[in-house]
Amino acid sequence: TTRHTFNVCNSRVIFWWKLGKEVMLQEFIDEFMEDIGRYEGTEGGSPRMEDSSKKTKPYGLDNPPIPRLEKENDYSYAKRVSEYFYDDLSNNLGESYTSAPKEIQKALLDLHYNTSKVDKFEGIKNSLVNKDYQSVLKNTLDVVSAYDDSKGMKAVSFGLAKRRAEEYNKAASNLGLPKISSLNIRAMGDNSTEVVYMIGEKKEIINIDKPIHKLSKTNQINFKQEELKNITKEKSLAADLAARRAGIY
Repeated sequence: TTRHTFNVCNSRVIFWWKLGKEVMLQEFIDEFMEDIGRYEGTEGGSPRMEDSSKKTKPYGLDNPPIPRLEKENDYSYAKRVSEYFYDDLSNNLGESYTSAPKEIQKALLDLHYNTSKVDKFEGIKNSLVNKDYQSVLKNTLDVVSAYDDSKGMKAVSFGLAKRRAEEYNKAASNLGLPKISSLNIRAMGDNSTEVVYMIGEKKEIINIDKPIHKLSKTNQINFKQEELKNITKEKSLAADLAARRAGIY
């Protein structure tokens, strides 16, 4: 009887542990989906980066790894693709990925959603194994190229560089690491681009033997200024809401 009771209790503990993990994973994916919607757009319709004659699909699902189910809506499909990519990273990178801080997992999942090949980047894999999470993040910063149909080759995208910097900053903020304060890209010749990230007080300069992508209409951003603008905007919206609730107007 004692052994039977122990087995039953142990089974319950395992069940609740597994259920807890599943709930946490779903919360993780739900948070991730908010970022994907912001980066990729929830409706599509913009010119595709690699082929401007075609339009983007909702949530950037232009080349999905799994087929869409019948009557599946855009959000559900994108969420299932996100779960697929999470499982793919977990299977290929193992515990070095699943035991990493949530912010690192998110940054790599975003990169994998974007490229489908994070497990091929040796610098990222080695840094993960060594738990050197700043190096993990730095190794994402040069993955900023996409095919440019006007040039017939891959080119450096400011949008991708900005996306990498934003993911870096979200992770750095939670891990107590220096954040990227600014980003600048500039042509260094016909087929060469310099990408400069200001991380803390140091410049991270990456030279890439590719031109700038034709869709890169902007070449610099100051994240500190953008952050201040967002804070001011949020305060203004909060004040407006408070005033409306108070019946001022």
